[in-house]
Amino acid sequence: MEYQNGEWIKETGKYYHICLECLETFTGRRNKEFCSTRCKSKHNNDIRREKDPEAKVRALSYRKTADVLHQCFNHKEKITTLHLHQIIKKGFKLDSPYNRIKFNNQEGEWNQIGSYAYQLTDENQKIIIIKIKQWN
Repeated sequence: MEYQNGEWIKETGKYYHICLECLETFTGRRNKEFCSTRCKSKHNNDIRREKDPEAKVRALSYRKTADVLHQCFNHKEKITTLHLHQIIKKGFKLDSPYNRIKFNNQEGEWNQIGSYAYQLTDENQKIIIIKIKQWN
Protein backbone atom coordinates (compact mmCIF):
# COMPACT_ATOMS: atom_id res chain seq x y z
CA MET A 1 0.00 0.00 0.00
CA GLU A 2 1.29 3.47 -0.85
CA TYR A 3 0.79 6.31 1.61
CA GLN A 4 0.67 10.07 1.22
CA ASN A 5 3.03 12.34 3.17
CA GLY A 6 1.52 12.98 6.62
CA GLU A 7 -0.97 10.12 6.39
CA TRP A 8 -1.81 8.06 9.51
CA ILE A 9 -0.78 4.38 9.34
CA LYS A 10 -3.19 2.44 11.49
CA GLU A 11 -1.03 -0.70 11.65
CA THR A 12 2.00 1.08 13.15
CA GLY A 13 0.21 3.86 15.01
CA LYS A 14 2.50 6.42 13.35
CA TYR A 15 2.44 8.90 10.50
CA TYR A 16 4.05 8.36 7.11
CA HIS A 17 6.58 11.04 6.10
CA ILE A 18 9.08 11.95 3.41
CA CYS A 19 12.28 13.50 4.80
CA LEU A 20 12.68 17.12 3.69
CA GLU A 21 16.44 16.64 3.32
CA CYS A 22 17.17 13.21 1.83
CA LEU A 23 13.64 12.37 0.56
CA GLU A 24 13.69 8.95 2.26
CA THR A 25 10.42 7.69 3.69
CA PHE A 26 9.97 7.12 7.42
CA THR A 27 7.29 6.94 10.10
CA GLY A 28 6.99 9.02 13.23
CA ARG A 29 5.09 11.77 15.04
CA ARG A 30 2.67 13.90 13.09
CA ASN A 31 4.94 16.97 13.05
CA LYS A 32 8.21 15.16 12.29
CA GLU A 33 9.92 16.46 9.13
CA PHE A 34 13.27 14.66 9.04
CA CYS A 35 14.22 11.00 9.20
CA SER A 36 17.24 11.62 11.46
CA THR A 37 19.03 14.27 13.47
CA ARG A 38 21.74 14.20 10.80
CA CYS A 39 19.27 15.27 8.10
CA LYS A 40 17.71 17.88 10.38
CA SER A 41 21.14 19.35 11.21
CA LYS A 42 22.22 19.38 7.56
CA HIS A 43 19.00 21.09 6.51
CA ASN A 44 19.27 23.77 9.23
CA ASN A 45 22.98 24.32 8.58
CA ASP A 46 22.29 24.78 4.85
CA ILE A 47 19.62 27.39 5.65
CA ARG A 48 21.96 29.18 8.06
CA ARG A 49 24.76 29.14 5.48
CA GLU A 50 22.45 30.71 2.88
CA LYS A 51 21.51 33.49 5.30
CA ASP A 52 25.12 34.06 6.42
CA PRO A 53 27.71 32.90 3.86
CA GLU A 54 30.56 34.09 6.10
CA ALA A 55 29.51 31.71 8.92
CA LYS A 56 31.57 28.84 7.50
CA VAL A 57 34.63 31.08 7.20
CA ARG A 58 34.26 32.19 10.84
CA ALA A 59 33.79 28.60 12.02
CA LEU A 60 36.92 27.43 10.19
CA SER A 61 38.91 30.37 11.57
CA TYR A 62 37.71 29.56 15.10
CA ARG A 63 38.67 25.87 14.79
CA LYS A 64 42.09 26.68 13.29
CA THR A 65 42.83 29.21 16.04
CA ALA A 66 41.71 26.73 18.73
CA ASP A 67 44.03 24.09 17.22
CA VAL A 68 46.97 26.53 17.21
CA LEU A 69 46.34 27.43 20.87
CA HIS A 70 46.29 23.72 21.74
CA GLN A 71 49.54 23.07 19.83
CA CYS A 72 51.36 26.05 21.37
CA PHE A 73 50.21 25.51 24.94
CA ASN A 74 52.84 23.86 27.16
CA HIS A 75 50.74 21.15 28.81
CA LYS A 76 53.35 20.68 31.55
CA GLU A 77 52.79 24.25 32.79
CA LYS A 78 49.68 26.20 33.84
CA ILE A 79 50.56 29.25 31.75
CA THR A 80 52.34 29.58 28.40
CA THR A 81 53.82 32.88 27.22
CA LEU A 82 54.99 33.32 23.61
CA HIS A 83 55.96 36.13 21.28
CA LEU A 84 52.92 36.93 19.18
CA HIS A 85 54.77 36.52 15.87
CA GLN A 86 55.58 32.87 16.80
CA ILE A 87 51.95 31.89 17.19
CA ILE A 88 50.82 33.90 14.15
CA LYS A 89 53.33 31.96 12.01
CA LYS A 90 51.53 28.76 13.06
CA GLY A 91 48.17 30.10 11.81
CA PHE A 92 46.78 31.95 14.84
CA LYS A 93 44.19 34.52 13.71
CA LEU A 94 43.78 37.62 15.85
CA ASP A 95 40.46 38.35 14.14
CA SER A 96 39.03 34.90 14.92
CA PRO A 97 35.73 34.95 16.85
CA TYR A 98 36.10 34.58 20.62
CA ASN A 99 34.23 35.04 23.90
CA ARG A 100 35.34 37.67 26.42
CA ILE A 101 35.71 36.23 29.93
CA LYS A 102 37.07 37.22 33.34
CA PHE A 103 38.63 35.05 36.03
CA ASN A 104 38.58 35.71 39.77
CA ASN A 105 42.25 34.77 40.10
CA GLN A 106 43.57 36.49 36.92
CA GLU A 107 43.79 40.17 36.01
CA GLY A 108 41.94 41.73 33.10
CA GLU A 109 39.72 40.26 30.44
CA TRP A 110 40.65 37.17 28.48
CA ASN A 111 39.64 35.94 25.04
CA GLN A 112 38.27 32.40 25.08
CA ILE A 113 38.53 30.03 22.14
CA GLY A 114 37.59 26.44 22.86
CA SER A 115 39.11 25.25 26.14
CA TYR A 116 41.83 27.91 26.06
CA ALA A 117 41.95 31.59 26.93
CA TYR A 118 44.54 34.11 25.85
CA GLN A 119 45.55 37.65 26.69
CA LEU A 120 47.84 39.99 24.78
CA THR A 121 50.55 41.78 26.83
CA ASP A 122 53.59 44.03 26.36
CA GLU A 123 51.89 46.30 23.84
CA ASN A 124 50.54 43.28 21.93
CA GLN A 125 54.00 41.75 21.47
CA LYS A 126 53.40 38.67 23.64
CA ILE A 127 50.50 36.32 24.22
CA ILE A 128 49.67 34.48 27.46
CA ILE A 129 47.73 31.22 27.05
CA ILE A 130 45.94 29.28 29.78
CA LYS A 131 43.83 26.16 29.69
CA ILE A 132 40.46 27.11 31.14
CA LYS A 133 39.79 23.92 33.09
CA GLN A 134 42.83 24.62 35.28
CA TRP A 135 41.47 27.99 36.42
CA ASN A 136 37.84 27.13 37.17
